[in-house]
Amino acid sequence: MRPLPLRAVRLLAAALVAIFPVAASAQVKVPEPPKTYDVRIRYRIQADRNERVLQFEALQKSFAATGFQETPDEDNDLAAFDPTAELMVGTVPSKTARDLLADRRVQTLLFMPAGYQLPADPEQLVRVALELAPNRDQLALYKQSEVALHRLGFRKDIGYDARRFTLLRGSIPVSQVPKLLKDLRGQPSGWVLPDERPELTAVLRDGTPTPELIKPFADGVPIRVVEILGAYEPPPAVVALPPIPADQPQQEKWTADLRRRLAEEGANERPTRLELVLANEPTDLDYNWRDTLVRAGATIEGRVGPVVTVTVAQGAKAADLAAIPDVVSVRLPRLSSVAPPPDADLPAPKKVIGFKPEAAFRTVANVEDLPAASPDEDPLKITKLDRLHAAGFRGNGKRVVVIDTDFAGWREAFPEPAAGRPGPRVKLIDLTAERNRPVRPEPMPGTFGHGTHCALAVRLAAPGADLTLVRVPADAPYELMNVARAIRGDAFRPEGLISRRAELAADIETVRIRTRDANDEYRRAFDNFDDTLAAEKRRIAAQEARRALIGEEKATLERLDRIEDLELGLAGLKGAHVIVCLLNWNTGFALDAASPMSRFLDDWLSRSKVAYQRHLTRPNSPPPPLWFQPAGDTRGQTWTGLFRDADGNGAMEFSAADEKVKSGRWSRELNFLAARSDGKDTLDLRAGAKVRLSVQWREPHDPDLSEFDYRSPVVPLKLQLVRQRDPAGEKAASDEIDVVAESEGLPERLHAEPNFGVYEHSLEVTLPADGRYALRLEGRVPNRVRPTSAPTLESQEIRWELRPRVFVESADGKSQFQLADYASAGGGVAVPADANAVFAVGAGGREKTARPFSAAGAGPVRELASKPNFLAPDSIPKFGDETSARGTALSASFAAGFAASVLSGGVTPSSFPQSLGIAPGGMIEVPESWLRRK
Repeated sequence: MRPLPLRAVRLLAAALVAIFPVAASAQVKVPEPPKTYDVRIRYRIQADRNERVLQFEALQKSFAATGFQETPDEDNDLAAFDPTAELMVGTVPSKTARDLLADRRVQTLLFMPAGYQLPADPEQLVRVALELAPNRDQLALYKQSEVALHRLGFRKDIGYDARRFTLLRGSIPVSQVPKLLKDLRGQPSGWVLPDERPELTAVLRDGTPTPELIKPFADGVPIRVVEILGAYEPPPAVVALPPIPADQPQQEKWTADLRRRLAEEGANERPTRLELVLANEPTDLDYNWRDTLVRAGATIEGRVGPVVTVTVAQGAKAADLAAIPDVVSVRLPRLSSVAPPPDADLPAPKKVIGFKPEAAFRTVANVEDLPAASPDEDPLKITKLDRLHAAGFRGNGKRVVVIDTDFAGWREAFPEPAAGRPGPRVKLIDLTAERNRPVRPEPMPGTFGHGTHCALAVRLAAPGADLTLVRVPADAPYELMNVARAIRGDAFRPEGLISRRAELAADIETVRIRTRDANDEYRRAFDNFDDTLAAEKRRIAAQEARRALIGEEKATLERLDRIEDLELGLAGLKGAHVIVCLLNWNTGFALDAASPMSRFLDDWLSRSKVAYQRHLTRPNSPPPPLWFQPAGDTRGQTWTGLFRDADGNGAMEFSAADEKVKSGRWSRELNFLAARSDGKDTLDLRAGAKVRLSVQWREPHDPDLSEFDYRSPVVPLKLQLVRQRDPAGEKAASDEIDVVAESEGLPERLHAEPNFGVYEHSLEVTLPADGRYALRLEGRVPNRVRPTSAPTLESQEIRWELRPRVFVESADGKSQFQLADYASAGGGVAVPADANAVFAVGAGGREKTARPFSAAGAGPVRELASKPNFLAPDSIPKFGDETSARGTALSASFAAGFAASVLSGGVTPSSFPQSLGIAPGGMIEVPESWLRRK
């Protein structure tokens, strides 16, 4: 067999690289290779003695053309005559090293940097890159080779560039390295046994495995090049939760964030607020579930469907609550997304010349005195509200409820009208008082609250409307339900006030008994008129005890007054015309309008149901109001789409195989994170930043099985956070990544129906070091909808599509994270903005297009639904400031005021916004024809 000419060798090598690339992808940065490799060449010459000598000489000549120099050895001269000789050792320049493969007698090459010595410990791991032979079924060869290598102790890396499945990279024990140079098909590991991959193993007619190798693994030498990359460097330890004690199996119901919190020193003894997810949603007439939780040590604060918020005196009580059979999971409360408006790539708002912010807080009494927005961003002119106001329609007689977490500075922003000067009323109902024993509001966090700014946006759009500011805690979704029921006119008592009244009743009884005892002691003390020191001290003590109890009795009655004031305040919300709720939840509740909040609002507010409901409601029930929600400032934080796993490796691909990978990337399985600062995104994240990753998905279920069978999902997805070792590719390839953390425990079931369930898994991480981090999602979609515990016949198998929703956010509110590579334009609105009957409002400007940060999309499985419903301006002057801020919360507030003004002009709630001709997703605007009629 004649060797190929050198030029032909290089042309063939170039062709192989083009078809099956063996060099690093252009997207991956790699360190400079050593100038020279120590190489071991395994070759095969099958010929008789004379022909073997001729072929051996031709082999040496072809090697010499690449710069190969054989290491001197006393047996070198005998290799040409020895029919068993198949190994040649030497050095070769790295730039021509792979040209050695052009000789068809070469079976496998093993490269090491010149002078590198393998570790002496045979069990120590070394890093290797294994280049596979090109094959028509490259993916199958890749998988089969991985199976064979696994039996040798090979540990494959994750997330690297597999170069169209021609590269396997990982680590292997030193003792197994020589086997890599041999034909893998001849190793015991080369036989793919049925206990590992039965679908890859051929069988005889009697059902026993065949001794034959499977294809394409059997077609030729699987591994052509073995490159030793160096000693194995263990990645940083993955942050793991403490193991669940054997005597506490109920802790499996704890979510990872709760397990992490209770693992902190002293956490088991501190009071803790928890959310319990029940297996079944209690009815309003069912009181047994309350008694069960109270007996376990919980104080109930509120309930949203099956999600109950409780407090416990000690964190350790979480184990007792998890032991209740009807409790599916126990978690920390989910915080609402009420962060300040994001930085955006928009022109900076213009300053108002001559406006003095220090004077504004003292003098502003009406919205007309607020600093004007820049002329090109004036929201009144953009929406033509200025002309509607000039016609006298300013929201007079309409009541707007603003729900938020912080109304600091509201009294200064909305002072009482001067004597004799009528004006719209503004009052505050602070429901943070409901969840603490003294029934006193929690202090405001600052001097000018987010809710105050949004209330000013309402006042700007509806100067004549009455405002009711309702303050709720960020982790109290049940308060939204309480406010909604109060507006609807329901006769009910919130769970929190039930608990407060129960505590009050117990305290009143305690004070009564102590007062009775103190009065008895008082009489006994003053029946004794001895002038001894002991008698005198007894009389003084009896008097002090009576005075103290009188004070306690007065404080107890004042608590009762505060409870009744809260109940009266809620009752006074009945019949409000417009509601703007600035709280929303991207995690913790089922999306796609499946959450209890969204379903409640849909059942109450849906215009199509009003006529049907009219005869079912009480005669004095008010008509449904208009409910507004911000779409969210979260565009870029969400990915939703089809779960793809084209290579079947158990990792989801964020895009289809025919879509181009972003510049500088190499894998569709990685979604890099970015941090936004000053309107710019950076991939380099800072150590200490806290990031929270969540994935939520809906899966079909067999209605013939019980909800208990589906407390664990059919598809358990796992989140991984990985970090690049060397993004610059100076010391390691840029596609070498380390797993920093991964989600643990069971996913949380958020919603259960006979035909489907909604699950969520979360991962909260404090970044351990500066660097570049990416999200990876592992999982497989089986051909069944029944759990593994339920026997499934072949006829019951079904193929179905999984469409997860991934969301990234800051865990402490100090950063703003984005998905840098794959982010969805849709699927971004949160709960309860996803409800069909709720108006989700996006942020827009004078161009009447959505701001870059304004979220859109109704949900992962509702691609055809339109969200947001419309846009509204968000350039609202900030009280006491020279500039204006932006965000969908301001847009929703302005839209609520807009609605109040047009309602005062004769528009009916049932015809809003259709009667104004507002297109779905378009900017709100008073129509010119409607203005002319006015």
